[in-house]
Amino acid sequence: TQVPHPYHVNNDNYSREQHHSHQGGNTFTPNSMNASHTFLLATEEDEKWLSEFLCFVRWHCIEAFCASQHDVFSRSGSKKVKLGQVGIRCRFCANSPERGRIRRSSTFPSSLSRVYQSLTMMLRDHFPNCSYMPPKEKQLYTTLRSNASQGVVGSKDYWVTSAKSLGLIDTADGISLNDGRHSADSKEKGHTFRADSDC
Repeated sequence: TQVPHPYHVNNDNYSREQHHSHQGGNTFTPNSMNASHTFLLATEEDEKWLSEFLCFVRWHCIEAFCASQHDVFSRSGSKKVKLGQVGIRCRFCANSPERGRIRRSSTFPSSLSRVYQSLTMMLRDHFPNCSYMPPKEKQLYTTLRSNASQGVVGSKDYWVTSAKSLGLIDTADGISLNDGRHSADSKEKGHTFRADSDC
């Protein structure tokens, strides 16, 4: 039996209220599909399932967000997304000019089961080269990554279950917040999902 990996990085200075533009942590308001509608994927259960490195990433390096009108209009072809579709992005360069961002600064996983895989590509291609990442965070990122373990058995399934606990669901248009608008549509279309969209 594997023992859950303890998470030693201090999150006291990075509360949910500081992270969000709205109060109340992951209390969603699905109708406010604008650029400020962001939330954490991290939960207090992370330390029981994930490596110290992945806990750090979920608390400090990434944020989930709902696609705004700008996101919809700025993406075309294979990168096309729907208004309100949930994506993941680097929190350090999220509000910087698009031209200055390193590739894979954001991603729209096609389903909850692909969230972990999409993040691994960001970890490989984006964060080591993101110029907007503060030196302190980059040093800790590098240190923790070099010592990263795989987490406990079942940790990959945890990415799905924890996302569901936050109100995220799979739809034919990718990941969305569970506001009741997609349930019937998803069943009718048999959950046939598009490919992931990275930027």
